[in-house]
Amino acid sequence: LYNIIMNTVDTRIFKLDIGGTVSSTLENLMARIAPYTRRTGPYYLYAGDQNNISIRALIYNRRIIAIVLEEGKQTYTGVDALKELARFKGSYNASISRIKTRVVEWRPEYSVSIQVLDKQHMKFFEIINSIFESMVTGLFEDRGDDILRELRLYTDGHFRSEESIMDRYNYPIDLFEEHQKHHRLFRDAVESYYNEYVNADYKAMVAMRLFDVTRSWLRDHILGVDKKYEAYFKSLGIRIDE
Repeated sequence: LYNIIMNTVDTRIFKLDIGGTVSSTLENLMARIAPYTRRTGPYYLYAGDQNNISIRALIYNRRIIAIVLEEGKQTYTGVDALKELARFKGSYNASISRIKTRVVEWRPEYSVSIQVLDKQHMKFFEIINSIFESMVTGLFEDRGDDILRELRLYTDGHFRSEESIMDRYNYPIDLFEEHQKHHRLFRDAVESYYNEYVNADYKAMVAMRLFDVTRSWLRDHILGVDKKYEAYFKSLGIRIDE
């Protein structure tokens, strides 16, 4: 997760002093970072010292939603991390950054020169950003069902639109069948993640894998497979305005 979310802006550097009981450590931590979290966030906090100790935390709506402490090869999370922080009573060099929750943006090179399909692809960008935002704010547990339902509806509708246009304009059968195969594989993957989400105890892991597969599909399918029909229609001078 921490490798994924280093999509940050507005970094601030400060000194973080830790000490006291678990509850006072949490209060102290939140008091120290409060001046840097005036926006909703989410925020990423990193703090460390020269004794091979590091603290990482996610903050959303001025609330710590995940915290990890590493002492050498030992890793603590959640309440255990706060207990260790209270024990250390240390002073750390810290930075806090706001996480950008939009990780993909539509650009002209994503266009396939068919307006209706471009609009549908733009919708896919929004779904990916929703997955990412829910993941880094810790809200996928609550929003995952709606996001996955939206993704299932999107894939079904978009794939039918694409295949209908390719069929109508006599897209070569070998390329058409290859394209349909890609659609089936992705549709199956989405169904698999939905079933996994419904039955998972720790739904955040589903969000991380779903984010990876949708972002890869965006890059590999739209810029690879979809661009083939754009090139084909352009080579024949076919203009599709629907």
